[in-house]
Amino acid sequence: MTCPMHKGKTKEDALCLANKMKKITVADTISGIKDFMPDSQPTASNDIDENAKAELVRLSMMVVNGDDTDDEERGEDLGLDVQKQKQQTTYEMDYEDDSGGEQLERRKTPDNDMVNEPHVLLAQIAENAAKKVYAQSFGKIDRCRVTDCSENQVFYYGEDPKKRKTQSDKEKIPALHTAGVDLGAFREMEDQLDVRYLYSNGSHAMLNRYGVEAARETIIREISHVFTSYGIAVDIRHLTLL
Repeated sequence: MTCPMHKGKTKEDALCLANKMKKITVADTISGIKDFMPDSQPTASNDIDENAKAELVRLSMMVVNGDDTDDEERGEDLGLDVQKQKQQTTYEMDYEDDSGGEQLERRKTPDNDMVNEPHVLLAQIAENAAKKVYAQSFGKIDRCRVTDCSENQVFYYGEDPKKRKTQSDKEKIPALHTAGVDLGAFREMEDQLDVRYLYSNGSHAMLNRYGVEAARETIIREISHVFTSYGIAVDIRHLTLL
């Protein structure tokens, strides 16, 4: 299904309109989500080092100012405090590792009550469901891309159909090309699309929307297009016998 944009519409307008008509599934939305990891994370050891440096600077200033009373005791206390903090951090890490090991062992140990139960792959079911549920859908249109009026499938004769447009003029007019037929959906956007030149190669859709003559012209055009693509020349008078 093809339709040119109105005169004055840009390619950016066509891209914006095409994005609105794309089918987006829940799986597409999930795949577009990116994990965020900070570049740096503060650790307990870094905090300890910073505290130790600050305390050493304070003691050095006291020595410079002449207040050296109990400096040795303060230095020993500082060393003990730093050592205790590092040991406490090590104990916490060991505890977390041990607890993680216990959880891993529990996971490896199967529950006797559930051994004979059938296994259900919930992840696969959720993945298949996410591909079938649409977060955005526009009628029966599956995909939509931007092209121009120089494409063979696009009809465009300008404001006056009697004055044929040149190929260079057609290349300047953006158009939409969809996979899937929904003529009514394009008719609803007649403020942006020039629906006078709305076309579909689905003869049944053209029959229901525009009548027998439109469906007949569609069949003749499509047959002629197939022959031309294979380099076969057919007199149009023979095709009009359909």
